[in-house]
Amino acid sequence: VRGAVRSDGDARGLDQLLHDSRLHALLDELDTTLWYRPHPLAEQDIRGLGGRVRLATNDALEADGLLFYEALGSADVLVTDYSSVWIDHLLTDRPMLAFCPDLDLYRAGRGLALEPHDAWFPGPVVQDVEEFFGQLERALRDPGADAARRADRRRLLHAGATDPVARTWDCLEAR
Repeated sequence: VRGAVRSDGDARGLDQLLHDSRLHALLDELDTTLWYRPHPLAEQDIRGLGGRVRLATNDALEADGLLFYEALGSADVLVTDYSSVWIDHLLTDRPMLAFCPDLDLYRAGRGLALEPHDAWFPGPVVQDVEEFFGQLERALRDPGADAARRADRRRLLHAGATDPVARTWDCLEAR
């Protein structure tokens, strides 16, 4: 990876979440694995988080015989922040939620391509750990909860487009 380590945003909320015993209890209860894929330029360490949280870097996935988009396609729920990976994940029609504890800081600094973020995102956008747990459990137990919203975003960003990147760009230019 080339480039400077990312310093925008605030990873403390994510670090707090990954080390929260309630996350591990929920993952155990639902027999679920959380695959964590840090930004390539972010410094984050997940050692000591137990067997239910696994690293999803390209090297770690390849060691398990997987590619990133194979893992993404099999995910029951996508948890992301500001990454555009959710646009690709829309094609699976599976739940997703955005964990954005630093939303205001990120918005004021780097900015977001699709604003308002909570209006564009096809699932809940949460900023605190308490709400995250409730929304994650909801997504895992009721995958159809936000199906209409996902279908609407899929229609806006994918339907009839042979080039989803160009269609997204068209949506941005229309703003």
